[in-house]
Amino acid sequence: DGAISKLKEIRNEKNLTQEEVAFRAGISQKMITYIETGARTPTLLTFVKICIALGTNPSEVFLNDNHSDLTRSRKVKAKIIKMIQEEL
Repeated sequence: DGAISKLKEIRNEKNLTQEEVAFRAGISQKMITYIETGARTPTLLTFVKICIALGTNPSEVFLNDNHSDLTRSRKVKAKIIKMIQEEL
């Protein structure tokens, strides 16, 4: 999945270990490994915790490197907001 591989890419760009991200997110390092390898799909809450631990906006994870597509960006943000509202 593109979003999951993007999480790993961001982690590597910030020179963070899985352990550091796990600690910051309040989840196990093993769960980070499972998510990054595709063995598990994170819940929305876990996904958001990881994004916060990485210091990144969840909507940015879904965007391609070409951030000029504002329509797609708005749709992604709206989808994430809807998912969060459904979880609350």
